Amino acid sequence: PNLFRKELEQYISYLKEQIEDLEEETTKKWEKFRNNLYIGIAYYKDIFSGGKFFNADKERNLSRLNEIESELKELQFT
Repeated sequence: PNLFRKELEQYISYLKEQIEDLEEETTKKWEKFRNNLYIGIAYYKDIFSGGKFFNADKERNLSRLNEIESELKELQFT
């Protein structure tokens, strides 16, 4: 579970760095990247919610995924 969260956190950190110097043509690229992260978050939420393997830290993992998702929603591409 920590590996999944760390991966998402790294992607969001990378995205933040990249949007600082955006040009209009690259905005679409990063919006697509962000949408793919949303898909990944939903996938991880599904895994953590349904699998017995992740039951021990289920609530903590889901909470952190919600925090990561909120952080991603705050990013602006303008």
